[in-house]
Amino acid sequence: MALPRALVSAAWLAEAGCGGAGPRVLDASWHLPKMGRDARREFGAGHVAGGVFFELDGCSDPAAPGRHMMPAPEHFGRCAGELGIEGRDHLVVYDASELGQFSAPRVWWMFRAFGHPGPVSVLDGGLVGWRREGRPLTPELQCYPRTDYCPHPKPWVKTYQQVLDNIQSKEFQLVDARAEGRFRGTQPEPREDKGENGKRATPGRSRAAARLVNTNKKGAKKTLEGIRRQGKKNKATVKDKVFKSALGFGTQPGKEGKGSPGDRGGEEGREERIHGERIQEV
Repeated sequence: MALPRALVSAAWLAEAGCGGAGPRVLDASWHLPKMGRDARREFGAGHVAGGVFFELDGCSDPAAPGRHMMPAPEHFGRCAGELGIEGRDHLVVYDASELGQFSAPRVWWMFRAFGHPGPVSVLDGGLVGWRREGRPLTPELQCYPRTDYCPHPKPWVKTYQQVLDNIQSKEFQLVDARAEGRFRGTQPEPREDKGENGKRATPGRSRAAARLVNTNKKGAKKTLEGIRRQGKKNKATVKDKVFKSALGFGTQPGKEGKGSPGDRGGEEGREERIHGERIQEV
């Protein structure tokens, strides 16, 4: 069943208004360090009116060995509460990536994984699309009263061992949403995070993963039919049990303190990954 209002257009958001009785807007921008961009500073210079800045680095597990691992429910609740978010709020998330979408879908998913009762949407095309349509930005900072936000976590996060076991059990379809070069192992990983062995992640993918990208060249989301066509081409079925791997976004350590297979280039991760010259789409 299609999710209600999973995507909203810039025109819809402009008409609905922001803050007050309208939807709550979150700027969830995050950039790779090598890009030299300061997401919070850019937010202060100009953002969608009524928006608040959601700091992804601060709303992650600080004890995890990898970056951006899911926080504990109480940690997430504090982050949401400090932004004045309430369960009944309709949240609209965007980011300022030149791709149109980058970190916003992660924050959209986090709120859904923590059981946000109200609707959660992603702004189609992101801030780039908003500006392309000539819509205004403001440097005015909006403050909302702190709330006592209460998460209701859902069992949507898979551990390293569950993903590893799925290679044989095929209980669910693992989807890799990275760029084709990273999926095939023909280009290096852009992040410089190092694993327990002191090495960067080995290029390639999990052998059980199918590649499925849900944005077009302009950063706008593809239609469900477009995703189904791509899934059919890559032999991935769009069905109920689908889990996404994005090399850090949306993964969580298992009991052994590891992320999804290959995430940080550990011994088991290197064994699980397949080098680019051996890759074939499943």
